[in-house]
Amino acid sequence: MAQSFEMPTVLITGANRGLGIEFVRQYADRGWKVIATCRDLYRVDALKNVSNNLEIRQLDVMDYGSIDKCSNELKGTYIDVLILNAGIFPQKGASLAETDFEAWNKTFQTNSISAAKLALSFKDNLLLSNERKLVALSSKAGCLSDNHSRGNFLSRSSK
Repeated sequence: MAQSFEMPTVLITGANRGLGIEFVRQYADRGWKVIATCRDLYRVDALKNVSNNLEIRQLDVMDYGSIDKCSNELKGTYIDVLILNAGIFPQKGASLAETDFEAWNKTFQTNSISAAKLALSFKDNLLLSNERKLVALSSKAGCLSDNHSRGNFLSRSSK
């Protein structure tokens, strides 16, 4: 049975820079408890000064063992909103002839397959909440109707 809590909780992947850290700031400013995850706990200096309602956890979306570990550590913790922000955009502007196919595989795994793994791994946490929101970020590169910028095959196919 879903529960209602006073302070809503958001879990954000890739939270230590860019859009991720901005999501942390905005949710923390609105009084949310923020679970900020990032691949490298040695690169969280900017996060540490954002809020008192902040919990920082290690989570590498490319490592399914890391996903399992984090979800097991948070077992029984309700999550109102899960934001799948972590992603990569290698070889920006590269043509098909310039494509690094190993990087393409890594990009697809990071941006697509890991998102599905994360959704399944934190499903029970979301079900504990009345909100139950899952947000998966994409980009203009993933838009099929606006493919005028050419290249970027790695990111486009993974979004």
